[in-house]
Amino acid sequence: MAEQMQRVPVDETTDKQEKKPIISQNNEPTEITCKCPLLDPDDWNAVESDWSDIQFLRGTTPAVLGVPLRFSATRDRLVKKAKQLGGRLPEDAMILVGNGKFRRDILVELDNNRKIPSNKKIFEPGGSSFTKIYEAPWGQMRNLMTEFETQATARYGRRPDQTWVWYLTCQICTTERNFETLFVAHYKNEKTG
Repeated sequence: MAEQMQRVPVDETTDKQEKKPIISQNNEPTEITCKCPLLDPDDWNAVESDWSDIQFLRGTTPAVLGVPLRFSATRDRLVKKAKQLGGRLPEDAMILVGNGKFRRDILVELDNNRKIPSNKKIFEPGGSSFTKIYEAPWGQMRNLMTEFETQATARYGRRPDQTWVWYLTCQICTTERNFETLFVAHYKNEKTG
């Protein structure tokens, strides 16, 4: 298993914005105003993580041919639900989007120091995950997911049990960051499968 990963804080509020330096496609530093996570590739690219103690709050969002709709509203609803259940988001919360053409699962990472009792909205995947950062412009997602699943299958000797993506950009920074996306392959423990 990989060492403890460093993660980037995601603010639970929607009204705070901060300026972050990023490197544009022409390799020049620029500043943008948004709250998107900036992941260090050394900590996330081709990294394996233990998911034995992680919890997610699960929700769904409608999609049109795989493109999620009302993503922000779904995320805000899940954050509110986590608080109602006595949980909270960690500073470094992952927001994962599952597969589907017309409905997609949304998983919001919960603080593992405040376990929420199991219920149908809580997802405890167990096992391990393999992550890789891609630049995924429009029209490339399917090809990149196929490439990623092929790499994960070669590494682990079997297809992932589930795959998710974490969109790391918003309308403000997506062009500068070229649609940066984290792909996640999940492998359940063979014993608990």
